[in-house]
Amino acid sequence: MNQTGASTRIDAGKLLDALAGNPCNAVACLGAGPAAGQPIVVKDNIDVVGLRSTASSPLFAAAALAERSAPVVERLAAAGYWVAAKTNMHELAFGVTGRNAHTGDVSNPAVVDAIAGGSSSGTAALIASGHVAGGLGTDTGGSTRIPAAFCGIVGFRPSFWEGRCRYPLGGVIPLAPSRDVVGPMGRTASDVVMLDAAMAEMPPAPAIALQGLRVRLGPFHAWQLLDPALRPAMEAFVTALGALGAVVDRAPSDTLREQADAIGGPLTLAEARAAIAESVAERVGLRRWAEVVAQVASPDVARLLAASDTISTEDLDRARRARLRLRTNFVERFGDAEIMVAPTVPVTAGIIGRESSHLPDSQSSGVFKLLITTTDVDSLAGLPSITVPIGMSQAGEPVGALLIGLPGRDVQVLGLALALERARLLTYRTVELSEVDP
Repeated sequence: MNQTGASTRIDAGKLLDALAGNPCNAVACLGAGPAAGQPIVVKDNIDVVGLRSTASSPLFAAAALAERSAPVVERLAAAGYWVAAKTNMHELAFGVTGRNAHTGDVSNPAVVDAIAGGSSSGTAALIASGHVAGGLGTDTGGSTRIPAAFCGIVGFRPSFWEGRCRYPLGGVIPLAPSRDVVGPMGRTASDVVMLDAAMAEMPPAPAIALQGLRVRLGPFHAWQLLDPALRPAMEAFVTALGALGAVVDRAPSDTLREQADAIGGPLTLAEARAAIAESVAERVGLRRWAEVVAQVASPDVARLLAASDTISTEDLDRARRARLRLRTNFVERFGDAEIMVAPTVPVTAGIIGRESSHLPDSQSSGVFKLLITTTDVDSLAGLPSITVPIGMSQAGEPVGALLIGLPGRDVQVLGLALALERARLLTYRTVELSEVDP
């Protein structure tokens, strides 16, 4: 395992051998196609044929090897990508830091002594460390985009509403099925666009015109909570958008944070209990909920699962009805804008590591809510969004901007990221493999 703690299904030596030009040393040697020979990594809750999916939890340690890959992995295989490794993650995808008491914490290759973010922490870390150009994560309330922002890479969440998604569902150990999506992550916007094309079986999204693009600053709470160290980079990015011809409304849209808080907790807890119970029963034959909770290694995740007992059927029904209103309200906040822009995370990754002695537990109302400040709202509303690295904080840490689109406008969101890349507004980290010790 490399020093990031990112890889769980292949040792670093084998990974580096595979990446050196012998794909058949990889965990899964895939087929030919437009991306023939391109290695990717896959989060450990996504099935890859011949490998065991454990969601980085002892709960699934005895699960059988997957007889079939998840449909999105099969589509990537058809395009010629091959799976070099399965990656570490926040246990059961129920967290946003990448800390894991069972498989070890994932550190951030871009920031010394900092978390990678979660829950798709290992995928983000291996991409940021230079081992691969792309990979897969999953996203419930920010789990592709938070670690992507913290590690200085690109992460995309597609539109998803009432079972309709840009990518095929299935082959994933779920957390909250009405919210869970697989999302591509990459070193660059071009990498993510190519992964998306294979996953969606569509032509690659074209770059869009920036001239005349109507942009509005995203939810007010995201800007209100923005750490002063990140503000210069975010403001410079918004100014640059205007200079390239975008029409920018600098008045942030009204906040929906309180509305989202009242929905996200009950919805996710209730769905997690049902989905994890079903998945554990199916994959390892464990059926008693008390035993399920007892086998979870990470205290923060165990506490959340235990708290699911407090959510009633009425609570869940109320949250589902409120979610419909949230979606309508969020779309209305766009006004005549096509895109909203907000800080992906209002703080840097380093503050969590450096100040952990006086910050609350990663799942508390403090850190957890802070890190999902922006991403949770658009996730609940089912909107597409992508985080792109747009600069560095005053301390030299990556800053991510979240580009949020209207329902079903995935191609426009991806095309905007590509246009920003071509306009040289994105800040990509250059790293040599020697920086990361095997």
